[in-house]
Amino acid sequence: MIPRPLVSVVTPSYNQAQFLEETVLSVLNQSYPRVQYHVLDGGSSDISIDILKRHSDRLASWVSEKDKGQADAINRGWQKSSGDILAYLNADDQYKPGAIAAAAAYFEKYPETGIVYGPCNSFFTGQPEERTYSPPEFSLKRLLLENFIPQPTVFIRRQALEKIGMLDLSLRYCLDYDLWLRAAAKGVVFGRVEGPPLARFRLWTGSKTSSDPEGWAKERLQVLEQLFSDSSISEKLRPLKSYAQARGYVTVAYSANLCGDSISARRYLKKAFGTTPAIVQDSQFWRVGGGSLLGGKTSRRLRRWAWSLKGQG
Repeated sequence: MIPRPLVSVVTPSYNQAQFLEETVLSVLNQSYPRVQYHVLDGGSSDISIDILKRHSDRLASWVSEKDKGQADAINRGWQKSSGDILAYLNADDQYKPGAIAAAAAYFEKYPETGIVYGPCNSFFTGQPEERTYSPPEFSLKRLLLENFIPQPTVFIRRQALEKIGMLDLSLRYCLDYDLWLRAAAKGVVFGRVEGPPLARFRLWTGSKTSSDPEGWAKERLQVLEQLFSDSSISEKLRPLKSYAQARGYVTVAYSANLCGDSISARRYLKKAFGTTPAIVQDSQFWRVGGGSLLGGKTSRRLRRWAWSLKGQG
């Protein structure tokens, strides 16, 4: 009997002890029989090491030492992994039960697939309500306009990663987005897993994209610039460049407003319009604009209220 593929998961972490144990247990308690789990801590000063020691007998490895950032930690974890399938799960996110089994089954059923992703729940820290996001079928054109792939649900075939290359160490915010774009440009096949959510994505003000929308915006533009300079991008997609950049500003405006900074949100919407006036045809532009007028706190309260109603329905 052919053994099931080995799945290697890497968690990068730095001073996130308040979330780390939930994340670790969400991996260790998966029902899939062949999981190799590495945790790379960046030298935390909180109780992260105590948590890792408590679960060390079930970890393939763990280390707590200074690194060059998130991408470096993940790359080093992947380099020491021996799995046929690779993934990374940030220390503030969690796998849902059955996630790894569902991803492995998809790869076994569709051997031409290099990357799989699937539905994901998002939630606010301290709030019981969760919202399920079901991503669309893969489209490079759509990916240029928005990163619709929920990172915690992504699993990558080793051969695909060897073709794409590792995460870019120079990136701090868009390292996942850059990887998806490079994969698509190199012809890697993406597959979407149907069914229950694979992961839980945490919304909180301490996340990198929430705490520094300016840095996120600049880096997204950098990633798009690099992609559009790639000769493998077809001429049909090149006219999307300015619109893709404007859509990025809208996304940053959304994040800024969610964190209560409606002034920055309106500033980024203005940048989006300055990049291309055509962005006013995008419904997201007006939704974010309306949210920025309400203010971040009101927007968050309305969102949580809507989620609670959905949970009761």
